[in-house]
Amino acid sequence: MSKRGAHCFAALLLALWLPLAAAESQVDLGPPFIELQQPRLPVLEENADAAREPLLNAFAAGRYEEAVGLAQRALLAAQDVAKSEPNREKALIVPAQLDLATSQLHAGDVQAAIANYRQILQRLEAGGNSRAPALVGPLYGLGVAQLLLQDYANAVDNLQRAAFVSRVTQGLLSLEQLQHNDALIEGYLALGQYDAAIARQRAANAIVERATSDSSPEFFASLDKTADLLRRTHRYFEERELRRTTLARLEKLRGYDDPSLVPLLRELAATYRLSYDVDVITINTIDGIRQVVLPASNRIAVGDLQRALDILQVRPEEETYAERVKVLVELGDYHMAFNESPRALRFYNQAYQLLEKYKDDAQIQALFSTPVPVFIPRPDSAPGVGEQPAAGLPEGYALFEFNLNSTGRPLSIKTLELKPEWAGIMRVRAERSIRTARFRPVIGPQGHEKSKDVRYKVKFRYAVRQE
Repeated sequence: MSKRGAHCFAALLLALWLPLAAAESQVDLGPPFIELQQPRLPVLEENADAAREPLLNAFAAGRYEEAVGLAQRALLAAQDVAKSEPNREKALIVPAQLDLATSQLHAGDVQAAIANYRQILQRLEAGGNSRAPALVGPLYGLGVAQLLLQDYANAVDNLQRAAFVSRVTQGLLSLEQLQHNDALIEGYLALGQYDAAIARQRAANAIVERATSDSSPEFFASLDKTADLLRRTHRYFEERELRRTTLARLEKLRGYDDPSLVPLLRELAATYRLSYDVDVITINTIDGIRQVVLPASNRIAVGDLQRALDILQVRPEEETYAERVKVLVELGDYHMAFNESPRALRFYNQAYQLLEKYKDDAQIQALFSTPVPVFIPRPDSAPGVGEQPAAGLPEGYALFEFNLNSTGRPLSIKTLELKPEWAGIMRVRAERSIRTARFRPVIGPQGHEKSKDVRYKVKFRYAVRQE
């Protein structure tokens, strides 16, 4: 769970539905639901060997089945030569088998790729050198293949080892060692080890800074990756602090009104919207009546977005309209999240009109042709399960269908599907989230529109029920 703590509305729900919760207390979300990203697959190493050219060409063209066949024939040929030249066995067979395993992985035969990666590692480790540079390739390939099969613990072990061997053999400040970072971070996230994932990315920032400088494009790209990771793990305050620090650095380097600051200002403002919570604050009035107060919006975000528009204002509209649209949409989403739909709709309509002016039908379709969720609070979990690794819990969901009014509020909500069927308390919590949700409505030539039969799936993790 995020540092913002549990949603108060969920706590109220738990109290209201205590008998039901007691009957199904083993149902739980676990850690925040995080969509894992596809790890970078290993690729064939290129060299000047003319015999490998057909294989490299097939692989580069995406003809992976053909590449597997060519790699298999090359491995058989290497094995035949090794019979007569046993002193060259490792040098002949390992590269050929690595080509085969990598081609199989891209072709989708993950189990066969794993078997070959393991054989390569056994052959290399037979020499007793646990830090041989040649280990890096098969260790990374094996780890990525295990990620694809959701064997996260073993994947992390192998990816950590690949990173260690790479660091030892290529140097503490080498940028090459960071090629394993993204896959390893996905493994940490899958295991619910969010602190380890963030620490890994922050260490990468330090390596990039020392290898380049604190003003290099590579360093700022690394900081941006860190901010994105903080957002994925719902650490919006930390993300905001990092983006604010990055903004101050860039202002000194590029100037206060440089157009390259606009995307950063937009992402910075988004942290206020994303961290919005529906915490219910109750106050005692003078006459003793308890009054419910919802949090007020934070106008710092509006100031960041207005600054972005001001920066764009002094540049030709035809060159900057796409960025203007993004800022206007973020302003709309921000006000929609804070339940200020009249203001939100004004910004959405401005963005739509700008896209119409430049006949950008693709962006109209992407941004305004279907409802877009802007704020959907995550249903809270019961105490005691939040420490379990996400990968240790199966995935469940509640699928809802509802209508949207023209201001993006769900109406007439009904449940279409629940998995598992016995997770009734999670259906209740998920439905409450949908009732509180806010969507960017469809925008057309006549303005904002109603939508019928909208479907949205609220995902969660749950513990297996003990019979």
